[in-house]
Amino acid sequence: MAWILFLSSGQTSSKSVACQEGHNYGKKCTKLCTERHCVNQSASCNVRNGRCAGGCEAGWKGKDCTKTCEEGKNYGPNCRKLCTKRHCMNQSISCDVQNGSCIGGCEAGFKGKDCTKKCEYNVTYGTNCNKSCTERNCLSSSACPRKTGRCKAKECQPGWNGTDCTQACLQNVTYGFNCNKLCEKRHCANHMTTCDIETGECGTGGCKPGWKGDDCTQACLQNVTYGSNCNKLCEKRQCTNHLAACDIEAGECGTGGCEPGWDGDDCTEACLQNVTYGSNCSKLCEKRQCANHSTTCDIETGECGTGGCQPGWKGEDCTQVCGSPRYGSSCLYRCSARHCNGNSSCNHISGACDNGCQHGWEGIACTECEQNVSYGRYNCKKVCADRHCADSSSSCDVKTGACVGGCQAGWSGTECKRACIQNDTYGHGCIKYCKERHCLSSNTPCNLLTGDCGGDGCQAGWQGVDCAQACEQGVKYGLHCNKSCADRHCDPKNTSCTTHNGTCFGGCLPGWMGHDCTQGTGHYT
Repeated sequence: MAWILFLSSGQTSSKSVACQEGHNYGKKCTKLCTERHCVNQSASCNVRNGRCAGGCEAGWKGKDCTKTCEEGKNYGPNCRKLCTKRHCMNQSISCDVQNGSCIGGCEAGFKGKDCTKKCEYNVTYGTNCNKSCTERNCLSSSACPRKTGRCKAKECQPGWNGTDCTQACLQNVTYGFNCNKLCEKRHCANHMTTCDIETGECGTGGCKPGWKGDDCTQACLQNVTYGSNCNKLCEKRQCTNHLAACDIEAGECGTGGCEPGWDGDDCTEACLQNVTYGSNCSKLCEKRQCANHSTTCDIETGECGTGGCQPGWKGEDCTQVCGSPRYGSSCLYRCSARHCNGNSSCNHISGACDNGCQHGWEGIACTECEQNVSYGRYNCKKVCADRHCADSSSSCDVKTGACVGGCQAGWSGTECKRACIQNDTYGHGCIKYCKERHCLSSNTPCNLLTGDCGGDGCQAGWQGVDCAQACEQGVKYGLHCNKSCADRHCDPKNTSCTTHNGTCFGGCLPGWMGHDCTQGTGHYT
């Protein structure tokens, strides 16, 4: 309980009035604590002046927070905020004493009820800071002013314009950097294609012939490229006139036409493989007379390849008939080389003789040797019967006269008409040499047929008519190989046995003697 004594003169009197703590305060205790506008209503209430220890609520001021803020001048807690410091869109509007709220919103670059908070730098901007810096479409990295969000030099990414580059180009009207290109100026193949606001891309239809680029606004380089998207090279055309102008749209070769093997206005269409060939693909492969019907057909010349032409035809493409005096495959054969019987016409395909062939000749054109009668590579002057074939019934090759089965003894060569050289070679095909015989006499004549050593016989260790077969090693030895190695009595028993004389190099067993130990001594142990 507080006691206060007041006199009319301001002096303290002995007479006192007691304020009730927490209920009233001030002179004569006439002010109620509950009528204050303290931030903390539970704060103590000084009986002398009612001071609010925690300050005043918004819109109030004074020690005891009982005075309102001055309308249109200040506001907020303790009326410390000035209405003139706000950034209202309309500064002439009222200023609420509690929060100073701007009813019409804030100027660009500010936010909050009273529009006193700045937009966060490089994060938001504009009226009430309601725009995001990250949603701009600046061409390059750029600071973000709180008020406008303006992009550096007003340069926007393709497809956008405006100070802050947030306005998209008009769909199907403009596109590109700052929307400075017109969709209608493009040269799209499909007029109905959409127009991308960034690139103006024409889409899958591509460009009209003569134009290129995503937006089809770049003309092809004159006499360098042409066609859709300028994807064709003028130098790749196969024009007959290599100096022909190259239209950027079609690349047309003009009146000179195309080189052989090519067709089309721009002469870039190859003839259909194995179907057509020649200038402007005007010739048909099936009309050729190739020897090999499955041969390929060169698109330029129609050449038949290594197989050549069918008999009676000539030329690279085998479309020209053989002219007299030639006939046959590729017209290689001369009519005058035939061996007709009497006068005869010359068929351009077969060269057939009207009245048959001369003696020794056969075949349609009488150019072949008569089978098994005559032969020869260039003529038929050799007689089959003059050969020395091992098989008398051997066929007679019309060119070589070769004997099937080889020659008779004493004769050699393919046609077996070359005799063996006396005292040098002998036998079938003359493949054996007289000097390799082992006759007992070195002067024995050499028979052309057998190489027979005659009555003199063979040297020891050899056998056969021509003494060219050695005795079987370790089995036989001596003259005519008539002694057996097993009949010797050598010491040791397994002594080697020479084919010449069967000598026992280690000596003989008891009771035997001689170089080959085949003679008994008559004394045995």
